[in-house]
Amino acid sequence: MGFGGAERVCNELMSYYAKHNVNVTLHLYDMDSLELLSYHDNINVKKYTTIRRLAKALKGQSVIIFNYPQGIKGIILSRLFRYHTTYVMRHATFLYRLESPDRNQPLNKRILLLLYYNFYLRFIKLYEKHIVLNETMKRNLVRRFKIKEEKISVIPNPINQTFLEAQPLKPTVPNILYVGRLLKSKGLLDLLAIRKELPSHWKLTIIGNGHLKIDVLKAQKTSIGPEIIYHEATADILDFYKNASCVVLPSYREGSPNVLLEAIAVGKPVVAYDCLSGPKDIIVPNVNGLLVPLGDKQILKESLVNAVEKNWSEFEIKNTVQSHRIHLIAEKYLGVLKS
Repeated sequence: MGFGGAERVCNELMSYYAKHNVNVTLHLYDMDSLELLSYHDNINVKKYTTIRRLAKALKGQSVIIFNYPQGIKGIILSRLFRYHTTYVMRHATFLYRLESPDRNQPLNKRILLLLYYNFYLRFIKLYEKHIVLNETMKRNLVRRFKIKEEKISVIPNPINQTFLEAQPLKPTVPNILYVGRLLKSKGLLDLLAIRKELPSHWKLTIIGNGHLKIDVLKAQKTSIGPEIIYHEATADILDFYKNASCVVLPSYREGSPNVLLEAIAVGKPVVAYDCLSGPKDIIVPNVNGLLVPLGDKQILKESLVNAVEKNWSEFEIKNTVQSHRIHLIAEKYLGVLKS
């Protein structure tokens, strides 16, 4: 496991359960996952060298799957060897990557993704239950995959209490913050393209890793538009949110972006493209942020200016994500397993 959105959600849930005397066992097939959980003393960790052994260990239990490839293998083995395991699939952005692959990818990768998508279609209905992050994803499952609505639970991502309790700061110089992978699909090139049209006394803070890092560093050397401040990806992100004027996510594809949730929890307005899923389920226009028509760089620029100049209510911004508190989300996950 890395330290992406799904891993952080899994980590938040396990941490909460362990602190509240819920028995937690982490079944690991990927040994690197231990790095995520080094500070959880009350979690029982079991390691497996093969998927077959892992699937057998889960016999007769209810399991939430955060990883598509391993989930498919597990459910096939469960059916094949009659382990009678109840598999619950938590869906994130993977379905959208399958349905609308990045056109900038090499043709062979897009073909492989299409083949995998059709392969996955054969097995998605084998899951007894499904968890999605928002209503848009639920409608997609019903429409595209013909999953019955009663099998789908909508459970948004939780927000760490630290973000909700944080007090935002007012930067002395307008500071736009981007947090995420440095990829074309994240709209980073759009952001760099409009930089020259933004006030030069602003700052643009970019945090993340990815193959467009070279583009960021190249732009950093130019003096057109706001100064670019670049940092490698880090888990210690809170202070960056607190010192931002607004947070931007011009992504072309999202599930339920933690970046937007965390920024709003700190009391900062957000600006994001209105892609298929995610931002539209989080952003309340003119209350906690602004939605931009997908790919419209001119309106993206105008929205950033409006976000910086608008007098936002930190209380109203924070209030829009109170339903994402960890204890509420954790109870919903338990409810799915118990039902």
